[in-house]
Amino acid sequence: MEVVARAVVDGFEDTGNDGHNFEETRDRFIEQWVSGLEPAARLAALMALDRIYTNDLVSVLLAADRFIVYMIDTFAEVIRLIGEHLSYVKVSSGGPDTSFDEKFAAELAALIDSPMTARANDLSSKARQFVNLQRTAESEESRE
Repeated sequence: MEVVARAVVDGFEDTGNDGHNFEETRDRFIEQWVSGLEPAARLAALMALDRIYTNDLVSVLLAADRFIVYMIDTFAEVIRLIGEHLSYVKVSSGGPDTSFDEKFAAELAALIDSPMTARANDLSSKARQFVNLQRTAESEESRE
């Protein structure tokens, strides 16, 4: 995934045109591209693109902040997705193809149903708070 992600984003060429903001174009492209990916693929792509936001797009106002929001939102989605995919343990415990019993399934289900979901909700809440902080910073920047 890292090779694909970097190849796609690095494929943008700086035109050298003063009226063309290459970094903002890359930022918008990344946002549009990753938003169309499934959560696990989005997480892999974002992790592969981390260096672009910390090194290449520093001139784009709040790009690193937006990247952090993408990551937080994606982590929350992936946590929820893991919970959904592991929810089958409740019904398949003690079956002929499983090595775990009902007690283990209940313990795992309890972890999935409360702490994982709570952490995902906490992450989503922090992402919304971060967006509000960004809006405040953008407002202050535009007034200066």
